[in-house]
Amino acid sequence: MMKKLVLHFDLNRTIVMSDVAGGRSMENTLNYLLSECTYGRVVENKWICVSKEPSLSPPAPSLITYKKFVDELYPYDTMASGERDQVKQFNKSQKKQRTALQSAFTSGPGSPVLTSYQRVLDNLHFPDGPLRNAAIDAAKSLEASGLKEAWSAGRYYLLPSFLHFLHYMATIGREVYITLVLSLFLLENVELSVVFRTFGEDITEVAKELEFLCDGKHPLFLGQTLPDSMRLKPPYATFYRDGFDAQGTVLALNTLQKVPFHANLTPESFYQADVQITRGFASIQETIENTLIKDRRVSALRDYWEWWSGHAEHAEYGKLLLVTPSEVPSTIFFDDHIEETDAHIVDVRDATTGKPIPFAQAKDVYLKRVEPYYAITDQQYYIKQVANILSKL
Repeated sequence: MMKKLVLHFDLNRTIVMSDVAGGRSMENTLNYLLSECTYGRVVENKWICVSKEPSLSPPAPSLITYKKFVDELYPYDTMASGERDQVKQFNKSQKKQRTALQSAFTSGPGSPVLTSYQRVLDNLHFPDGPLRNAAIDAAKSLEASGLKEAWSAGRYYLLPSFLHFLHYMATIGREVYITLVLSLFLLENVELSVVFRTFGEDITEVAKELEFLCDGKHPLFLGQTLPDSMRLKPPYATFYRDGFDAQGTVLALNTLQKVPFHANLTPESFYQADVQITRGFASIQETIENTLIKDRRVSALRDYWEWWSGHAEHAEYGKLLLVTPSEVPSTIFFDDHIEETDAHIVDVRDATTGKPIPFAQAKDVYLKRVEPYYAITDQQYYIKQVANILSKL
């Protein structure tokens, strides 16, 4: 019997090195990702760098990352302490302070890891020569977009590690052997599906890059095609959230437009008749499975940033991931914002009961933290991650 594994991938800073929704350029984003894997000590309210290069764990237990230092310096508020618009404005101001400091990391306290910044930047560019020239030429056919901007500058849009993963994914389910990291895996009777997740408006740009891949015109894989089943095409869907329980969550099918964050607007009053509105976790899960995932290898969901931001970026208000705990895990969310001790940005819920799944149960089962530094510098990063999951099925 064919097994199906659904992999949800955040876009910004997970497989695309920009954070338009978060107000960061690509250069800002690289500084941010280095700030979360570079450690230092706090002396008289100042952060002093200790790390010589990025690392997954602190060189000493007492050290903290610059990201954590700045986050604690400018903490968020929650809706519990004020009106929705007031809290939103306060958190927006705090976010601006955080972004300014973290985005300038290597030109300030993070200067000791400046060489790592350059290494990451180099890895985000097509190799100089025919590949880079092919990207620049391909960009000429594109309309103004993040993809066009990246390729015009000779940079990748989707990370090479994710592009290689897509080609790897295309082989899953065909009883073939693939040599990977000195190990041999028999990959059969498994079908992988990808669901792109984002707070922003970049789904159509990802769809365009997948079109290049499927047509064999991608600069990195000229002449190599992906199956048509891996094209990213409508219908898409968008979340709206204004309550903690099941009835406070809506999935709007056939649109990427989100309901503005105003108390007097509801999905029912905002959307036109061609948008299908579904309320409740169980009904939403059924719609996702039967409309977005069934018979499709690639699909996309837009999440509701305002609900998460308005609640101090707590996990239980983040990107919704509905699971069935009684079954063998068949759904996994990859996101760089998942933290070591907290889901932070992903709200893992039991699809039947609507109850949140504790992080201790969800970690490494439904949730996989992505380390952007390694996702950029290791072209087999995502292949290794997914192959490890498949080896345990």
